[in-house]
Formats: sequence, structure tokens, C-alpha cells
Amino acid sequence: MAKRISQSSINWAGLAERVPAEQRAHFTAFKVRSDGYLRRVMANPSEAPKIDWAKYKQLVPITGMVDKFQKQYEALKIPFPSDTLTSKVEAQKAEVKRAIEEFIKASNANIAK
Repeated sequence: MAKRISQSSINWAGLAERVPAEQRAHFTAFKVRSDGYLRRVMANPSEAPKIDWAKYKQLVPITGMVDKFQKQYEALKIPFPSDTLTSKVEAQKAEVKRAIEEFIKASNANIAK
């Protein structure tokens, strides 16, 4: 099962500093929509409610119907896609970090000159 997030991982203040003045309205609208989406997601429970099969067995008059549905429901397995990209992203992140560090070293050397 996918892990449940508890808050946004976006540094909105840091991002807002980099937004040009003419794009500020678009940025604000995007942030409002993102925050609204996060609130809607967090308003739902992290897991689906459990089905009270005993209650349905008492209410449904057709013998065996609830048992049949319960068996089908419990046999249903929806595959969650496996994560095949995280390792590639982490490798790219390390490569970019290394390039940034080299650029900083070269820039500091140029500044020292």
C-alpha cells in the first residue's frame, strides 16, 4: 500500500522567492489549488471502511448471496505498480548534486582569482 502523506513536501516560501512578480498571481492560484487538494485527501480515511458481512447476511433474504459476494470481494486483488524509477531518480539526483558541487568549486576558484 502507498504511504500516506501528512503534509506537503513543497517548500512554498522558497519557491515563492523565485517566482517573478508577473507570475505571482498564477503561483498563488496554484498554491491554493494544491492546498485544497491536500485538505481533501487528508479529510478521507487512510483505509477503506471494513464491510460488516454479518449485518448483510441478516438483511439480505437470498441465501448464499452475501457469502458469494464476500468470497468475490476477498478474492479481488488490485495490483499496485512496483516502484522501478526511484533508483534512477536517486542516481540522477546524486549526479546533479555532484555537478553542482563541482560548479561551486570552480566558481569559488574563479572568485578567488
